[in-house]
Amino acid sequence: MFARPLSLVVECAEANGAFGKILLGETFERKSEEERKAFHATFETIEQALAFLDAETAKLIAIYEGLDESTLGEMTEMMGMPMTKFAIAEMPSIHMMYHDGQLNYIQTLYGDEAIHWR
Repeated sequence: MFARPLSLVVECAEANGAFGKILLGETFERKSEEERKAFHATFETIEQALAFLDAETAKLIAIYEGLDESTLGEMTEMMGMPMTKFAIAEMPSIHMMYHDGQLNYIQTLYGDEAIHWR
């Protein structure tokens, strides 16, 4: 799916938006592979991708701040799988760490061994 590392950042932003919708009990429609490729192609710079990630992450944080902790044990569904709201709430960090590892590996393949966390 991802032909360029920039798309990994866009993927994280998209996922954060989806996780937030699930936590709110809203539905989201997953784009087709063709639609996702076309959407990802609209991001030409890291600044654009990071702005999208920052915006979607800010929305997710606002959702976290509004969650009633007593509801975190409630079951809901994510992509056809039953999960607690807590499990869904922790997914964004796991998902972003996974893709961060991929980006770090790609970076080292190009000889860049510096740490670029922000």
